[in-house]
Amino acid sequence: MLMTPKRIVHEGGVVARDAFESKGINDRLGLKPILLTLESDHDVLLAQDGAILDVTLNDILEPNDEGSLEKKSFAFYYDASAALYHCKQLANSYAVATSQFAKGWANSGSSLVYFSFEASPYFEFDALVSAARRAYDKSGHIIWQSFGDNKGGMPNNFADMLRRCTVLSSALRQSLETSWTVVGSKLKDYRDCTQHFASIDFARCNLAMSKLDENIWSASAMIPDNPEVKSKEKLSYNSRVDALSYGWQTTAEVIGLAAVIVEEVRKKRRVEHKEV
Repeated sequence: MLMTPKRIVHEGGVVARDAFESKGINDRLGLKPILLTLESDHDVLLAQDGAILDVTLNDILEPNDEGSLEKKSFAFYYDASAALYHCKQLANSYAVATSQFAKGWANSGSSLVYFSFEASPYFEFDALVSAARRAYDKSGHIIWQSFGDNKGGMPNNFADMLRRCTVLSSALRQSLETSWTVVGSKLKDYRDCTQHFASIDFARCNLAMSKLDENIWSASAMIPDNPEVKSKEKLSYNSRVDALSYGWQTTAEVIGLAAVIVEEVRKKRRVEHKEV
């Protein structure tokens, strides 16, 4: 890490005060660092490999974009930035929860305690999945503008774009289809459930607080493993899917997908310039 943070938030909201302590948490507990808070109080989101997602996102807006493509690029940038922002806030809400718990309830004698009425992580998760879902569709608009045949109007959504855009390179199509199958489709289910049918919080916005080591507790806002059922009564939490881990992976996927798309658009432009 080139920057010196004053705080490092790991999975589960576990906080380290410096890089040495962070490495110990990662090595000993297997919790990866998610968020750096710098001396300026600016938060930076990391990818799982330690890359800085904020920097990657700032590369997305192509400086030579013109007209409608520039507008579509900025529309995507807006939604991807919103997902990035809410992922940071989600990580911060976990860190606040572990700090509050340690001050008042950590000496309960149990290694698993449910911390009730902690709605902030769920609020941020709702906002994150909504922004990330929009970002998928906005990225589809960039692809259609750059590679589509412009017949039949702009696709309604990302899946519609994949069906209708027939001139993509095999490598780009594979990247897009894999991203949608592995991440986008489930993301759509979470967004549809929470926006149209039922909140996805566990019990009454409960956080599961788990003791990992002496004086170290982690938080988990559990989200359902079956949001596609679209019914509060039928939601299942058997897989114990964690909102922060899922939201972090989804945010990284959206920004990584954007990097792939921008690179393909730039390649296409280089070829077009050579042909002129």
